[in-house]
Amino acid sequence: MHKISLEDPMRFLEQMPRNGDLELTLLKGHLLVEEMLQLLIDEKLENPSAIEDARFTFHQRLCLAKAFYPGEHFEWAWTAAQKLNAVRNRLAHTLEANEIQRKIQEFVTLVEQEQGQPETELLSPTFGRLHWALFKVHSRLSACLRVKPTRVHTILGSLGDSPVQRTTSDLGTV
Repeated sequence: MHKISLEDPMRFLEQMPRNGDLELTLLKGHLLVEEMLQLLIDEKLENPSAIEDARFTFHQRLCLAKAFYPGEHFEWAWTAAQKLNAVRNRLAHTLEANEIQRKIQEFVTLVEQEQGQPETELLSPTFGRLHWALFKVHSRLSACLRVKPTRVHTILGSLGDSPVQRTTSDLGTV
């Protein structure tokens, strides 16, 4: 089991460019999210070294990670990662800056709809809304990997065992 650490957010912040270059920010953010997807996959495999040379695409890694970590509370991160990949692919295959800007805005808007808008004091000319949105997706994937749910055992059973909520009528009389 992994412990919560500052390793993932520190790596993100160390690797992200602070020169205002949107394309480099997008590419580095994409690589950091892809790296986190691979860590999620490796966590579930008994022998992750067996697939080191598999040359999975980002999309394939995303599909595998999504299969290993189901749940509605992860869904926004998977959708955001798909949008991020679409933006990176568009950047790799087009010279049209307007189209890339539109795709970046779609990605950022999705993350902001799910996570709220960043506080104004967190943003700067070198750490903008794209940085913030990438950080949110990266952090959510990091939490999937690093934070393990705990079971709370009570006389009624383990909390989290069933999605069905118990009511007082379920408990009977004492």
